[in-house]
Amino acid sequence: MTDSVSTSYVEAAARWLPYAERHWHRYPGRAEIGYFGTGTVAIQSLEAVAEHAFVCATLARRPEYDAAVGGLSREMLVERALAGLRYLTETHATGGLECVLGSTGAVGPGGEPAGRGHQRRRKWGGDGWTPVPAFFLSMVADALGEALPEAEAAAVRRVLSFEADANLADQRCTVLEHHGYFREVPPIPTGRFGSSWPESNAWRGTVLAAALLAQPDHPNAARWDDSLKRHFVNALSVPQDASSEVMVDGLPVRERFVGANVHPHFALEHHGFFHPCYAARTMEFMILAARAFEQHGRPAPECTSHHLLDEWQMLRHLILWQGRIAYPAGKDHHRYGWGMTYLLPVVAWLATRDGDAAAAALEEQFAALFLFEQARNGDGAFVRERMGALLESQSGPQLRAGDRSRVLYYRAEADPPFYLLLAQLIHEEAVPGSEFRVPSSRSGDYQPGTRNQELGTFEEPDAGLVLRRDAGRFVSWSWNAHPDVAQGLFVPRDGDHLVEWNGNLAPSFVVLDAGSGRSVSWRRTVTFDGGFATLGAVRLAGGALVQHVLYVALPDGRSAVYADDVRTRWDLTVLHQEGLRLDLGNDLFNGYRRRLRFEGGEVALVAGEAPDPHLARNASRWLVVDDLLGIEFLDESGAAHEPWTIRTFPQRNATDMSAWYATLCRPLRSAPRQFPAGAAVQQTCVRLVANPVGAAWRTVATCRWRTAPEASEPPAPRLEAIVTGFDGVDYRVVADWHRRAVSCVRAG
Repeated sequence: MTDSVSTSYVEAAARWLPYAERHWHRYPGRAEIGYFGTGTVAIQSLEAVAEHAFVCATLARRPEYDAAVGGLSREMLVERALAGLRYLTETHATGGLECVLGSTGAVGPGGEPAGRGHQRRRKWGGDGWTPVPAFFLSMVADALGEALPEAEAAAVRRVLSFEADANLADQRCTVLEHHGYFREVPPIPTGRFGSSWPESNAWRGTVLAAALLAQPDHPNAARWDDSLKRHFVNALSVPQDASSEVMVDGLPVRERFVGANVHPHFALEHHGFFHPCYAARTMEFMILAARAFEQHGRPAPECTSHHLLDEWQMLRHLILWQGRIAYPAGKDHHRYGWGMTYLLPVVAWLATRDGDAAAAALEEQFAALFLFEQARNGDGAFVRERMGALLESQSGPQLRAGDRSRVLYYRAEADPPFYLLLAQLIHEEAVPGSEFRVPSSRSGDYQPGTRNQELGTFEEPDAGLVLRRDAGRFVSWSWNAHPDVAQGLFVPRDGDHLVEWNGNLAPSFVVLDAGSGRSVSWRRTVTFDGGFATLGAVRLAGGALVQHVLYVALPDGRSAVYADDVRTRWDLTVLHQEGLRLDLGNDLFNGYRRRLRFEGGEVALVAGEAPDPHLARNASRWLVVDDLLGIEFLDESGAAHEPWTIRTFPQRNATDMSAWYATLCRPLRSAPRQFPAGAAVQQTCVRLVANPVGAAWRTVATCRWRTAPEASEPPAPRLEAIVTGFDGVDYRVVADWHRRAVSCVRAG
């Protein structure tokens, strides 16, 4: 990403309007009601309607808005905002209309096709997701200001009071959903992890705040106030809160604590694995609630910042050099979207309310990515070039079916202008009357000292997560990853767009008459000055194979060692093997092109095109990608003599067809091979290097595999390696899977 982008947030939102207008529709038979996107009852569809309406309402009041750019007069902007607001209030459970049908019929509340456990319905309200569009609806009303007629204002209050009553902390919801504490029964202590619901508690607290601010004299106002505080205290809640005497809004935390949603060191798991998106989403609604109180001239309750800064300190480890957020355990959402969008108003808030210089610099990087992609599209759209395939009817890799894909696309389009404008408002409201200065958006350039680039090692044992952030690399390992259970990341400095989040360093095998399941048998992690080492065993192919895996972040700040030994548990036939596996991002942010250099020459890797056969014929011990990433085999095992393989794809293949990546694999074998019980199917030992230069980065290293003398089934290996770091130090790495021990010390 080399283009320099300089435009205001208002101008970016205005440029989006002509594109959005192509996807705006009037409600059948009701000219005063309309919607952006699909208009279905899917919750993300409703959010897109609200976000579009907010953009229109906000731009209508901006003096710098240029109708020649946006294509709509201020009067038309107000009309569009009111039309969207009416759509939301009238299709709500308290209104008189139903949401429009999608092309494939009704859609369930989470956006999936109806019929999968959901009743077919076309009205929204009262379930675990609906506080989000309800609160966004209140934001549209506030943005309209004096342009909001009293009848529409009353309809907004009607929706807010219904949602607030449905989300009281001690009440059942009108539609039962497992979303957060207090949903189905009175609160009980719980230690639930893997899938927690902090964002749900936060957005319920936010809609309760909106209802309270809109109707402070409502008969249920006191209950709303009590419930919002209980919800926010149990948003980023950690186990230690159970005994915390810290006073929050007049009570010790322990008195409102119900259960932990976040691990002790603030790693948050959702959907079954460590998921930064939901930490960002939780923080977003906490600051939106605080902002709502601020807008109404009232101090924000203390609960809206409970553990906010603790979570922020954890998330900072994950933000890379050009603003992309790392996902060490994988990601099941589209790329370059949720997570970054949710954090944009958060970093604006932290920069202006807490004076956080790192947050201010990160806002610049987030905005640069959105503005760069919009400029790339050329028609005002934000994600059309990358994600436009979601609007098409044909199937594709990682493509969600039917209306679900279209719903996701319109949310992805509406998010950037919505959050950019929200960030600008947060800046302006911090110092009323001040002029907001748009970040310079240097497209990946940065100044020393503007942000903390060296944050050290972070470990969350309960989540099976360890990572290290240095000035020259990001390196991580997850023992509870999506979808491959165990995986590692290695991101070199300025290599934000080089890495795909799923499947890295996770070999794949197909075994005759065996399943495909994976599970971690055991794991151990040690940390030391400047790095970490993690060791474990993973059962592959339904338990037919055992992978003994090692990952070491060396203390030199620029390299890592990955090793694995895969053994059979009984006599079997391996049908397919993908050994060392690295997924290389290759999309518009790097111009759809990568350069691969190796001992036999150099080839170009072009997104969507077949790989150059010259690479596949090469068995070089080393390979360099764009002078960003170096890979060097250290051992003399069979993999070290196999040719490199690149698998490319004709369509974008990341989740929701949101990004292109190619799979670098060595070895790749597809012929049937028979092995006796206890045989080694694969042994790999490689060195990963950040920003290799010339030939000097390659090293003379020793790597020896042995079988532990003690009996085990299958035989457990032992590895000894000596590797020279970029600090000139020789490091001795010893891994013993039988003793479950690992060390990394200076050699000699």
